Amino acid sequence: MIVRRLAPDDWPTFKTLRLASLRDAPDNFAQDHDAIADDPPDTWQAALKQRVTYAAFDDSTPIGLAAYIADDPSRMSHRAHLINVWVDPAWRGAGRAEALVRAVEEAARSDGILQFELEVNAENARAVAFYHRLGYQTVGRIPRAFRTPTGFLDDFLMVRALDRT
Repeated sequence: MIVRRLAPDDWPTFKTLRLASLRDAPDNFAQDHDAIADDPPDTWQAALKQRVTYAAFDDSTPIGLAAYIADDPSRMSHRAHLINVWVDPAWRGAGRAEALVRAVEEAARSDGILQFELEVNAENARAVAFYHRLGYQTVGRIPRAFRTPTGFLDDFLMVRALDRT
């Protein structure tokens, strides 16, 4: 497996992985597949410019994604949000998601980020356990974080200090 950062020219790979993640796990992401599926290339390129995004590949096949977006205000510039974490179901269970998250964390550290924050569907026990195993702590619950066709879903807010081992 190869994990590498995506550049704006990699937008087709980003689009493929992002749409696959939204099809696979629509309740785990804020974006809606149908709302972004027809976005033009410049929208996908702009997204890659706004975040630091890594993809995992098996040979040349893209199989996973993880990214972060840093906070802007100067007093919050040490914080960033871990987002878009997803691995194709056929490739789960062999450390690929951990490799992606660790690559994104290392990039964030290099960029001076000291703390990662994320939101995860409170009902997604596998993801919650995964983040706990990686050292993330649950610090709160966001009620009604997502509205779905069948109701509301809560998120856990999780945090990990990147400058501590």
